[in-house]
Amino acid sequence: MINRKNTLDKLGNRVEKSQMVNQLFKGQPTKIEVIEMGDTVFCDACNEDYTNNDLATGGFIFGSKAYCPRCAEKRLPSIKSYGEEHYIKAYCPKGMSFKDFILKIRDGNNQIKIITSKKE
Repeated sequence: MINRKNTLDKLGNRVEKSQMVNQLFKGQPTKIEVIEMGDTVFCDACNEDYTNNDLATGGFIFGSKAYCPRCAEKRLPSIKSYGEEHYIKAYCPKGMSFKDFILKIRDGNNQIKIITSKKE
């Protein structure tokens, strides 16, 4: 599973994402816009819409990105050639649709967050 609440800073220390936003923008006025995606699922690599596709199976989570079955197959050789397999956080189980896999991984947190800041 992907940890949505905490992340690591440059030194490898766990920090709350809200702390990370504050560190990035160093007290500047910050706006966080949240877009609820509901059951919408897109591949983060090719942007193909899988919302109404219950037949496509396969794919994985690379870092925090959802790779559809086609992109996963296409990009896996490159990932392996760079020794980056450890960035693959989860594989879609056999028999589960890519859509259901992504929604399960996201566990109700199917949001896009846009963080903006203005210098004073």
